[in-house]
This record gives sequence, C-alpha cells and structure tokens, in this order.
Amino acid sequence: GSSYTPLKRIFNLVQSAVSIVSISCAFRGTFSYLYKLNQFGASERMWLDSALVLINKSLRLDPSNADGYRYKANIYSKLKDPDKQKENLLKGLRYEPNNFYILKDLGHLFERMGQYEMATEYLLKSLAVNKLDEEDGEYDLQFGKVLQNIDWRLSKKYFLKALEINPESSYASFKLTQYAIREQQYHEALQYSLNRQTNSPELNFMFPIAYSYMTMKDYR
Repeated sequence: GSSYTPLKRIFNLVQSAVSIVSISCAFRGTFSYLYKLNQFGASERMWLDSALVLINKSLRLDPSNADGYRYKANIYSKLKDPDKQKENLLKGLRYEPNNFYILKDLGHLFERMGQYEMATEYLLKSLAVNKLDEEDGEYDLQFGKVLQNIDWRLSKKYFLKALEINPESSYASFKLTQYAIREQQYHEALQYSLNRQTNSPELNFMFPIAYSYMTMKDYR
C-alpha cells in the first residue's frame, strides 16, 4: 500500500549506508531509522525483521563488533526469544569481555530467567568495569533485588547503601522494613516504613504492618 514505498525507501537507504559508512555508525543509524518506521504504518514485527536483516549484514562486514551482537540481542529481547538474546550477548562478550552494557544485559537477562547466581556474577562484573549508576544508588538497588533471592543478608547491605545514596528510594525502604521485621528489629522497621510513607504515600501498606508488629512486640 501507500505505506510500503517510504518503508522500502528507508530500508534501502540504510542497507546502502551499511556498506559505505563505519560499522558503528551503521548500527546506530539502523536503529534510529527503524524506530521511525511506525510513522509509515510499519508493524513492530516488520521493523524488527528489517533490523535483523541490516544488523546481520553489518556483522558480516565486521564479525568481531561486540556492540553489533548486543544490538542483535536487543532485537531478540523484543521478539521475546531469551535463548537467542543470550547467545548473541555471549558472542559479543567473547570479542569484548569488559563491555559494561553486555555484562549488565546478561545480568538482567539471567535475573529474568530466574538464574540468580549467574545474574549476580555478571552484574558484579559490570560494576567492576563501570560505576555509571553508583551516584544515584540505582545499581545498589538492582544488586539488592537480585541478591534477595540468594542471600537476603547480603541483599540488605546493598539496600542500605542504596537508601544512603538516595533516601527517597521507596523500594529500598520497603525491603528494609521487611528485613527489620524478619530480624525482630521493630523500631527500625517502623522508621523504614515511615520513610516509605513519606516518600511514597500511595504505597503505604507497610506502615500499618510495621506499626502493628512494633505494638504487639514492644508495648504489650
């Protein structure tokens, strides 16, 4: 139909560009163009399939480009194919073992797959090579989330650090409230739940729980 002409034109332009510009620019250009295809009525599956064609062509020209495999893995993530996503991330890692983004993506992928020990391993590796998210506490928060399924005491240390960096972290306050109740530290539980109540008043169900525990245990 009428939407096919501009769609085909963009595809041909980017495909030609892949052959003549630097590979890294081709990868970025591929996504910047393909994300706009919905303006011409292209379905998500259509532009994802087009992206795979272009990325595969780029990788044939530069088969050791780690970011190319990461971009390809992102496509498979959108296609909900975790096995091929993992396969391409691991390929990219062979060419660039300290690629922060690949290590981080592998960590989050293993977390979603329920492989928490592998998730922790790759997240820790990514933190070792790049501390981009350290200032806002987000990375510590993510480690806490992963580790709560493996070692809740170690998880607690990361949540404490996340809350120290960002006192408004609702999730860190929520988990620390749970851990304090678990350790029968009811005064601490109340303080953490009050912090969560202050910063996220719409998420206030932990406050009465902490208060009830404190009342029953400390003031009966």
